[in-house]
Amino acid sequence: MPKQSNKTEYATKSDLQKLHRATKADIKELRGNINQDIKTHMGVLYKKFSDDVKVLAEAHLDTGREVKNLGARVGGFEVKMDILINTVGEVKVDVAEIKNELKNKADLKDHKLLEKRAATLEATT
Repeated sequence: MPKQSNKTEYATKSDLQKLHRATKADIKELRGNINQDIKTHMGVLYKKFSDDVKVLAEAHLDTGREVKNLGARVGGFEVKMDILINTVGEVKVDVAEIKNELKNKADLKDHKLLEKRAATLEATT
Protein backbone atom coordinates (compact mmCIF):
# COMPACT_ATOMS: atom_id res chain seq x y z
CA MET A 1 0.00 0.00 0.00
CA PRO A 2 1.44 3.42 -0.91
CA LYS A 3 2.22 5.72 1.99
CA GLN A 4 2.26 9.53 2.00
CA SER A 5 5.66 11.16 1.93
CA ASN A 6 6.81 13.05 5.03
CA LYS A 7 8.24 15.87 2.91
CA THR A 8 4.99 17.89 2.71
CA GLU A 9 1.33 17.48 3.38
CA TYR A 10 0.71 17.08 -0.35
CA ALA A 11 1.27 13.97 -2.46
CA THR A 12 4.60 13.92 -4.27
CA LYS A 13 5.31 12.58 -7.75
CA SER A 14 6.57 9.32 -6.27
CA ASP A 15 3.40 9.02 -4.18
CA LEU A 16 1.30 9.37 -7.32
CA GLN A 17 3.45 6.81 -9.15
CA LYS A 18 3.03 4.33 -6.29
CA LEU A 19 -0.72 4.96 -6.34
CA HIS A 20 -0.77 4.35 -10.10
CA ARG A 21 0.96 0.98 -9.58
CA ALA A 22 -1.36 0.06 -6.73
CA THR A 23 -3.48 -3.04 -7.11
CA LYS A 24 -7.24 -3.17 -6.91
CA ALA A 25 -6.96 -4.60 -3.39
CA ASP A 26 -4.78 -1.66 -2.35
CA ILE A 27 -7.31 0.82 -3.78
CA LYS A 28 -10.18 -0.99 -2.06
CA GLU A 29 -8.29 -0.84 1.26
CA LEU A 30 -7.54 2.86 0.69
CA ARG A 31 -11.21 3.56 0.00
CA GLY A 32 -12.18 1.66 3.14
CA ASN A 33 -9.73 3.70 5.19
CA ILE A 34 -11.03 6.93 3.67
CA ASN A 35 -14.63 5.90 4.35
CA GLN A 36 -13.75 5.04 7.94
CA ASP A 37 -11.95 8.38 8.36
CA ILE A 38 -15.01 10.20 6.98
CA LYS A 39 -17.33 8.28 9.33
CA THR A 40 -15.10 9.07 12.30
CA HIS A 41 -14.91 12.73 11.32
CA MET A 42 -18.69 12.93 10.86
CA GLY A 43 -19.17 11.25 14.25
CA VAL A 44 -16.95 13.85 15.90
CA LEU A 45 -18.83 16.66 14.13
CA TYR A 46 -22.18 15.15 15.19
CA LYS A 47 -21.03 14.86 18.82
CA LYS A 48 -19.79 18.48 18.84
CA PHE A 49 -23.02 19.72 17.25
CA SER A 50 -25.11 17.67 19.68
CA ASP A 51 -23.20 19.07 22.67
CA ASP A 52 -23.61 22.62 21.36
CA VAL A 53 -27.36 22.10 20.92
CA LYS A 54 -27.61 20.79 24.49
CA VAL A 55 -25.82 23.88 25.80
CA LEU A 56 -28.19 26.12 23.83
CA ALA A 57 -31.22 24.20 25.08
CA GLU A 58 -30.07 24.53 28.69
CA ALA A 59 -29.43 28.25 28.22
CA HIS A 60 -32.92 28.62 26.73
CA LEU A 61 -34.47 26.84 29.71
CA ASP A 62 -32.53 29.04 32.13
CA THR A 63 -33.67 32.15 30.25
CA GLY A 64 -37.26 30.91 30.42
CA ARG A 65 -36.97 30.40 34.18
CA GLU A 66 -35.50 33.88 34.62
CA VAL A 67 -38.30 35.44 32.58
CA LYS A 68 -40.89 33.56 34.67
CA ASN A 69 -39.26 34.76 37.91
CA LEU A 70 -39.09 38.29 36.54
CA GLY A 71 -42.79 38.12 35.65
CA ALA A 72 -43.62 37.07 39.21
CA ARG A 73 -41.57 39.93 40.61
CA VAL A 74 -43.26 42.42 38.28
CA GLY A 75 -46.64 41.09 39.41
CA GLY A 76 -45.60 41.67 43.03
CA PHE A 77 -44.52 45.21 42.18
CA GLU A 78 -47.88 45.87 40.51
CA VAL A 79 -49.72 44.83 43.67
CA LYS A 80 -47.48 47.03 45.82
CA MET A 81 -47.92 49.92 43.38
CA ASP A 82 -51.72 49.57 43.58
CA ILE A 83 -51.53 49.66 47.40
CA LEU A 84 -49.27 52.71 47.23
CA ILE A 85 -51.64 54.51 44.82
CA ASN A 86 -54.61 53.81 47.12
CA THR A 87 -52.66 55.06 50.16
CA VAL A 88 -51.61 58.26 48.37
CA GLY A 89 -55.26 58.80 47.36
CA GLU A 90 -56.37 58.44 50.97
CA VAL A 91 -53.66 60.88 52.13
CA LYS A 92 -54.79 63.42 49.51
CA VAL A 93 -58.38 63.16 50.75
CA ASP A 94 -57.22 63.61 54.36
CA VAL A 95 -55.11 66.67 53.43
CA ALA A 96 -58.07 68.21 51.59
CA GLU A 97 -60.28 67.71 54.68
CA ILE A 98 -57.63 69.23 56.96
CA LYS A 99 -57.31 72.26 54.65
CA ASN A 100 -61.05 72.71 54.68
CA GLU A 101 -61.19 72.52 58.49
CA LEU A 102 -58.32 75.00 58.83
CA LYS A 103 -60.18 77.56 56.74
CA ASN A 104 -62.93 77.57 59.36
CA LYS A 105 -60.56 78.07 62.32
CA ALA A 106 -58.96 81.25 63.55
CA ASP A 107 -55.26 81.85 63.14
CA LEU A 108 -53.19 81.47 66.35
CA LYS A 109 -52.25 85.16 66.21
CA ASP A 110 -55.91 86.14 65.87
CA HIS A 111 -56.83 83.78 68.71
CA LYS A 112 -54.31 85.41 71.09
CA LEU A 113 -55.60 88.85 70.15
CA LEU A 114 -59.18 87.77 70.85
CA GLU A 115 -58.16 86.32 74.22
CA LYS A 116 -56.59 89.65 75.20
CA ARG A 117 -59.67 91.59 74.12
CA ALA A 118 -61.93 89.17 76.04
CA ALA A 119 -59.77 89.50 79.13
CA THR A 120 -59.84 93.29 78.87
CA LEU A 121 -63.63 93.27 78.50
CA GLU A 122 -64.05 90.98 81.48
CA ALA A 123 -61.77 93.14 83.60
CA THR A 124 -63.79 96.28 82.88
CA THR A 125 -67.13 94.79 83.72
